[in-house]
Amino acid sequence: MLSETRGRVWDPVNSKWRDKCPNFLVCKQGQWPTSDKCCDCTIGGELGHCSIVEAAADCCICLETEQAHVLLPCGHQIGVKCARKSLYPEPPYPEPTLQDYGCPDFTQEDGDYDDAAEQEWSDEHKSAADQWDLHWDVWEDCRYYHEKEMSKMVETCPMCRASTGMGKGCGGLTPAEQVRFATLMMYAHTMYEATQAH
Repeated sequence: MLSETRGRVWDPVNSKWRDKCPNFLVCKQGQWPTSDKCCDCTIGGELGHCSIVEAAADCCICLETEQAHVLLPCGHQIGVKCARKSLYPEPPYPEPTLQDYGCPDFTQEDGDYDDAAEQEWSDEHKSAADQWDLHWDVWEDCRYYHEKEMSKMVETCPMCRASTGMGKGCGGLTPAEQVRFATLMMYAHTMYEATQAH
């Protein structure tokens, strides 16, 4: 199904078309009903006081040519791709599913998922379901730490180090969180490799 037009984006939650957020190139969301921006840009302030402008030069982070850049409060610009990678990073590895642990796909012909059948399978295969649950918890922790670390990349201008007002404002990971993140990633990688071997 078409999920985007030139000026509008499909909102699957409310089943309607919405005007694109002015920061759509970064946030990929539609406007809120009560705002001219999306939820993230209105409440979360992921882009802070930055705006999208036509690119004047190559991105100062990746050195690639782009059509548009994010204009920082200090006047410098970064590419929208680098801003998006930092504010909305992809998880470090794919989200684990019960199918990785042997559960059949209970998607029905009409597209709905049979949750009751999945629960019945989980009850019958408790060990596999528990392993998936643990793997998912580790994946979720890894994703949190990864997002926090990536957000740090755009909290200050890469050119002059002035605050951008972007990101989560957390300053990245503490040394203890870095150790935990590295340990979790090794553990998660081992779990992921085990599921791929089946």
